[in-house]
Amino acid sequence: MSDRSIVALRVVKEAICIFGAKELLQAMKWAHPKYAVSLEKECKQALLEEEERKKSEQAKEAQRAAEKAKNFLNEQLKEREVRRKSLAGARCRQRINFRSF
Repeated sequence: MSDRSIVALRVVKEAICIFGAKELLQAMKWAHPKYAVSLEKECKQALLEEEERKKSEQAKEAQRAAEKAKNFLNEQLKEREVRRKSLAGARCRQRINFRSF
């Protein structure tokens, strides 16, 4: 037997000696449903906390994805602007070269 089992057995034997078997059984019958309700509440609370944590992680992930998409689009806009300016400069140079002839 493990240490916890030995201690629990000793506690039960002492409780029977102090309170008597009948009173102890009545107390256990009264306490068990209360314990079951308490345990059920704890389980529900744990499930709710887990669900909230998952929702929070999903929201953070969605925010990261939106930020990544935003950055990507900004980079594309910058590249297009640079290309547009370089093409405009090249056209201007072509006009200048054409006029010099």
